Amino acid sequence: MNLTLPMPYAWLGAACSAAAQRIIRRSSVFNLDKIREATAASWAASNRWAKKLLEWEPAKPLRARLCETAQWHLANDWL
Repeated sequence: MNLTLPMPYAWLGAACSAAAQRIIRRSSVFNLDKIREATAASWAASNRWAKKLLEWEPAKPLRARLCETAQWHLANDWL
């Protein structure tokens, strides 16, 4: 099932959720920050500047770290 929600309604819902959070003093998974993240133009990231400016290099490539993370989750019954 694919549900399409017009963005003004999503923003309105997030604003209402944020207001409710303040009233009941509890956090929610749906809020204005989540809408901002969901509507971001790009999620691309690069460590190119850190490598250049700081002369920094990651200890292991991203793929290796993701594999380690998945293995840890499996070993600890998180997946």
